[in-house]
Amino acid sequence: MPSGSTVFKYGCFGCLGLIVLVAGILAVVVGVAKMQAGDVDMAEQTVSPELPPPSFELPEPDVVTAESGLPQAAGRIELNFSGAEFNIEPAGEGKSLRIDAIYDKATYVFEESLETSDDGPWVYRVTFRQTGSGIFAAIKEMFSNKKPKVTVYLPTDRPVALDLRVSKGGVEFDMGGMWITEADIDMQMGGMVLEVTEPMQAPMNRLSARASMGGFVMSRLGNASPRVLEVDARMGGMNLDLRGQWVTDSDVSIRFSMGGGAVRLPDGVRFEGLAQPGIALLENEEIPPPTLRFDIQGDTEDLDIRYP
Repeated sequence: MPSGSTVFKYGCFGCLGLIVLVAGILAVVVGVAKMQAGDVDMAEQTVSPELPPPSFELPEPDVVTAESGLPQAAGRIELNFSGAEFNIEPAGEGKSLRIDAIYDKATYVFEESLETSDDGPWVYRVTFRQTGSGIFAAIKEMFSNKKPKVTVYLPTDRPVALDLRVSKGGVEFDMGGMWITEADIDMQMGGMVLEVTEPMQAPMNRLSARASMGGFVMSRLGNASPRVLEVDARMGGMNLDLRGQWVTDSDVSIRFSMGGGAVRLPDGVRFEGLAQPGIALLENEEIPPPTLRFDIQGDTEDLDIRYP
């Protein structure tokens, strides 16, 4: 029977062999990525689909009120993004949907499709994803100093719903001036900075954001005035800025676990569901201001609530 020292010796040799093998594989990957970095040919692609007109008469944005709202969207835009840097911003007055993409076709795939129906809303889908190893792509981009980037310009002259899925990437999103009826955002191992730089065309029906193993910053959400605001952060951090021009009541749901965050409260509104000292409560106002009703679940010691 082998002695304890013999077992230990062979065990060490086995570990050493494994380390050498892993180091060898890594060296090969780095070497191949470095060689291919010199041959990177970044493709530039621009798409601007012709979206169908709404199947119903649109009200003028400036007469859409918190009371009237907008019951439906003319269509839905679905963005599925992975492994790159993404920007979403307003297309500008009178301009249509457009997507600009710069990427290495040997490493990434860009796909789009438009589904229409005679009596219902259209659906426009965009997918941008890596085709191979994320580690290989990262090393290749490091040596070539060429990184993919996708910019989406959303129209502001028609109401749309938005689904955004992001994994292993980052998003900068300026929602100011847009006409988004509802937005569903999901992030996995990624991050997002969302800002509503100016009031939107109409109050949002719903804004939902979820993040797992990542984080997000959402600023000036009062300019979006979502009737329902849902935030869920797990294994990451969040920074929620509710300041801005609120024009309607809102049900605010905040869920967080295995991470902390901060909430910046606005002034000029009423609050329900908060027992935070120092928050001014508006009473006996001639014109009742909007009310934000909070439902917070998580360790409150990890949540920094600031007012104003």
